[in-house]
Amino acid sequence: IRAIMRGVGSGLHSVLGHTTLKNYVMTLNYKTEKFKLEKTIEKSDIDWFTFDYLEGTHLITIPITIDGEGPYPFVLDTGAGGTVITFDFAAKLGLEDTGGVKVMAKGIGGDSPAFMAYVNEFAAPRLKLNNFRLIAMDLGKVSLRPGVIKYGVLGYNFLQNFETIIDYPNKLIALIPQE
Repeated sequence: IRAIMRGVGSGLHSVLGHTTLKNYVMTLNYKTEKFKLEKTIEKSDIDWFTFDYLEGTHLITIPITIDGEGPYPFVLDTGAGGTVITFDFAAKLGLEDTGGVKVMAKGIGGDSPAFMAYVNEFAAPRLKLNNFRLIAMDLGKVSLRPGVIKYGVLGYNFLQNFETIIDYPNKLIALIPQE
């Protein structure tokens, strides 16, 4: 982290990725602006659940149910501004572009037109959010790996509700609700 911080203000632009994170326990809390990497963490009072990697990648997936359907493997992306789903998955859920707010999504691989939709219940293990906003888009146009993500990506509007602790070496994650 010190090496990264030395680069702040010097034009350094980088991503703290799996090559580094795989050896640590990461804590992220958007509300308190806390980011911490540790070699180990006391696990006794934390409500952990296991995570999987998306097949053939280092992308963490969390099982999500939407309005009681699922679970669907959503990719956890601490750098995504919002929670997004693919157009195909939106159609499967019966979500349509009603011609409301028009959005242009921008990603590392390019841009995609998008639309916003709401679901009544959006749930991860041991927690749920009501009246949750999703953005439907062509993830293949904004990703460097088109077609890899079939359902969606969990972003800031989901993660801001929790302190997220990821124990990479043990494939454990905890989402601790924030008040």
